[in-house]
This record gives sequence, structure tokens and C-alpha cells, in this order.
Amino acid sequence: MSLRAFSKKILKSDFAIGLTSGAIAAYIRLVWRTTRWTIDGRDHFDALDAHGGGFILAFWHQRLLMLPRLRDESDRAFYMLISTHTDGDIIARAVEGFGVRFVRGSAANPKKAFKSKSGAPALAQLIAALEKGDVVGMTPDGPRGPSRKVQAGIVRLSHMTGAPILPISYATSGGRRLKSWDRFWLATPFSRGALVAGAPISPPANTDPSAIDGAKAALAAALDEATARAEALAGARQLSSRHDGPA
Repeated sequence: MSLRAFSKKILKSDFAIGLTSGAIAAYIRLVWRTTRWTIDGRDHFDALDAHGGGFILAFWHQRLLMLPRLRDESDRAFYMLISTHTDGDIIARAVEGFGVRFVRGSAANPKKAFKSKSGAPALAQLIAALEKGDVVGMTPDGPRGPSRKVQAGIVRLSHMTGAPILPISYATSGGRRLKSWDRFWLATPFSRGALVAGAPISPPANTDPSAIDGAKAALAAALDEATARAEALAGARQLSSRHDGPA
């Protein structure tokens, strides 16, 4: 076995994944506890939480880091859709420590989900969770992009279950943009931060292409607006351009 192959095997080992996920969870707690947070749009979250029905939390993949902390804002069960790739293994273990349950697979297109070994069980779990009144977190541009482009899966899931979608984002005054496909925002400790929730987006009335495209456009605009609002409240550098793709 070559040194390169051996290195890749080590990095994908259970020990390495556990070590990395533990470090990520610890870092999230450090940033959360040392950041002065402003919460905007809390009434939108509270209204859905009080209503009792399941709902979907949507956030851009690049703004994923701090979202597991939302688990403490409700007594409901929280689920997060996570890919089956190695990166997904790391994220899954990291969010477990916050009481977030995870669903492994993809819901990029529920029409094709049952052609995928991972997609079918994932879709079934998401539907069951929402019908029980739980909360499901999804990155509508994940797990591989294009960055900040809503895929149809999240709005189709909303239509299938009747669950509204709550757009949410965060920003911090300190941090750096990684050179990843999503230009992931790595918040740094001891910053000013803002967490913003927009108005809920109702499920599309049907699955006609025009209805799906309209819901996708509305969600993308709401997520961009929430991100820009968070950046303004946090005093962050304005990073929310629609051209926020890889360098």
C-alpha cells in the first residue's frame, strides 16, 4: 500500500472521524459561548414551534456551523439531513453532541429518491419526522452544490408533508471564508454575531414546474436576505453576494 493510500485510509478511520467531530463540536461551543449574539426574527421560530406541526429549517451549506445550537431553542426532536460521504460521518458525530438526530442520505429529488439505496430510507424518515411534528434541518444547496442554489428536494418535501420552510442564517464579525465549494464561513470566537430567521415559506400548492420553481426562488431570496441581515447586525464584512461561489 502506498503512503498516499495509507494516509487516506487513516483519515477515514473511525478514530480520525471521532477525533475530528469532537474537535468541531468543541469549537462550535467555544464560538457560541464567546460571541455576543443578536437574535432577529425569533417570533417566526416561536410561532411555528407553538403551532405544533412539523417544519423545515433551511440554511445555506456555508452557514451550517452554528445551527446545531438551535436544538436548545425547542423541546421538539430535531433531525438533520446529512450526506452518506465521509464528511457526513464527521458532521453526524459532531451534531450528536447537541442532541440533534441525523438522517443519512439525500433528498435532492424525492421523485427519484426511491431509485437510490440511501435516498429512499432518508426520505421516509424525513416524512415521518415532519408528520410527527418534529423539526428537520436541511441545506437546500448541499451536499455538493452549486453553492447557494436551491435544489427541488426541499420544496417537494414541503409539499408532500405540508410543512412550512423557515429560512435561517447567521453571521459573525470575525471569521474567514474557506476555499471550499460552498465558501464555508468559519466563525471565530470572541466576535459579535447575529442569528436571523425570515418569514416562513408555505408549501407549494402543487408540483407543477412553475410552482416548484417559484418556491425555490422564494426560498433562495429569503435565505440571501436573512444572510445579509445577519451580516449587517453583526457588523460583518458583506459576503452575501449571489456570486458567492468558489474562488
